[in-house]
Amino acid sequence: MNEIACRFNLSLDDLLFLSHEEIGKLFEIKNQIIKRRKNFNILFEDGKLMISTEKICMDDGVVDTNEIKGVIANKGYVKGKVTVVRNLDELKNVEKGDVLVTYMTTPDFIVAMERAAAFVTDEGGITCHAAIVSREMNKPCIMNTKIATSVLKNGDMVEVDADKGIIRKL
Repeated sequence: MNEIACRFNLSLDDLLFLSHEEIGKLFEIKNQIIKRRKNFNILFEDGKLMISTEKICMDDGVVDTNEIKGVIANKGYVKGKVTVVRNLDELKNVEKGDVLVTYMTTPDFIVAMERAAAFVTDEGGITCHAAIVSREMNKPCIMNTKIATSVLKNGDMVEVDADKGIIRKL
């Protein structure tokens, strides 16, 4: 039970409130999350939220997403090279002046955040780690984009317009 609680980031007390069937479903859900994460996309089309676990396609092929919108955590404007961080081992890749793009930040990111010129996250709210640190460091931050780590690639040149909540590929 301790191992299961640890793997799913639950307390042992919380785990004890689940039935055997529900514990089994935790493993199914985790596998489903792993599969979906590979091609998960959120789009807005005609004012409607579209969630897809398929590749983003139109009649003429894959959508070219040159503009990403999110929630402003700290205002500012920066142009820079994208460095996508999906795990802690990739933090060393962030160079001075880069735009740090990640799912969400944690205290482990601080040294890389000091080097970065701006932060862009897939998730987060006004009190999330990235938002708080961006205000402390006075660096532009756009969070809750949902798709930045899927759309942006290492080396892409972007402008982060955190006055308007928009990231544009250059």
